[in-house]
Amino acid sequence: MTLAQKYNHFYAPEFQILLQDKDLVAQGFSVTQVSVDQITDGATKFDFTVLGPFGSSPLAPEDTFSFGQRVDILMGYGKEKRLLVQGIITSLSYSFSVNTPLEVRVEGYDLLFYMMRLRRIAEKKKKSWSKVKDSQVVQEIAQQYFEKWDIFDTKVVQPSIIQRQEETDYQFLKRLGERNACEVFVKVDQVQKNSIFCFAPPPFLVAGQTPEKADLSLTFGLELFSFNPVLKINQVVSKVVVYGWDPKTKKKIKGQAPVRQDSRKGSQKASQVTTEALKEAITMEVHLPVFSEEEARKRAESLLSKASQGLVEGEGETVGIPELIPGKVLSIKGLGKALEGPFYVYQATHTMGTNGYRTTFKVKEASAYVP
Repeated sequence: MTLAQKYNHFYAPEFQILLQDKDLVAQGFSVTQVSVDQITDGATKFDFTVLGPFGSSPLAPEDTFSFGQRVDILMGYGKEKRLLVQGIITSLSYSFSVNTPLEVRVEGYDLLFYMMRLRRIAEKKKKSWSKVKDSQVVQEIAQQYFEKWDIFDTKVVQPSIIQRQEETDYQFLKRLGERNACEVFVKVDQVQKNSIFCFAPPPFLVAGQTPEKADLSLTFGLELFSFNPVLKINQVVSKVVVYGWDPKTKKKIKGQAPVRQDSRKGSQKASQVTTEALKEAITMEVHLPVFSEEEARKRAESLLSKASQGLVEGEGETVGIPELIPGKVLSIKGLGKALEGPFYVYQATHTMGTNGYRTTFKVKEASAYVP
């Protein structure tokens, strides 16, 4: 089934906004525009603009909307609407005019917002852990905020993990994520219609190979209105070496991750193009607080995995496609084999207003470093 067939040939786009589980439009409110901006590097943001029914007198925010109220936003076509965000209201803007109805702009973030502002574990006087994996600490904190989570097993046991005084829970988990090549965000389960805390690398990095099949396929001139790819070698390297220090043995620790010649096309291609352009291979050497060769090697692999995705990036615009969300892998047809992907979606913005339903997205090459 094509996307057009699945979504009623993109005819009659619709949205649904649930405020505290009640349909906003069904209550008589007129919503003029709605937007959801999803990313894998932070909290998803939403906003919508509402007109009436407010009567003739100005209203205080608490009369209709209030901070912290739960908001669910779905978009799609006819009965085929999909969840894009579950969040809370964090900002209210009011516009009064003698010639037009009262206009209210409602803004908010997904449920990651709580984690970005709070330190729930630290408030319980627990700020450090001994002889545990990063993923165990992540789960302990995640369950303070979420009922469901997808947490990657980081495998390496750390002698000590400390949450810094100035770090919120999100900033702390973000730091742990960076050293494990893991993204920290909330993904939506569009089937079960709930939110899942995610601490994991892109799936193709876990599998260790460039994905053979994309989640979505877009055709230029049909669903895809525009695509602007950028090819660059700024961050691509051929090898990463991580150095540390073992305080017990008083010896240097070394772990490395080179791009293998039998790697799948993504990481090897990026390295090969860079080497040919600069006439020599590029090695990244870094000194990090690692305490074993295994940890040093894992950190090197994480850095190389991130660099392997740096050759091709791009952004585009499509007709509104509700399942085009961060974390998905897509391919592009109609622009030649060099630009067919696969690409990893790390940002998607869904907007519905006077111009109908549109989705803009940002991608990077879905290539994997093979250890």
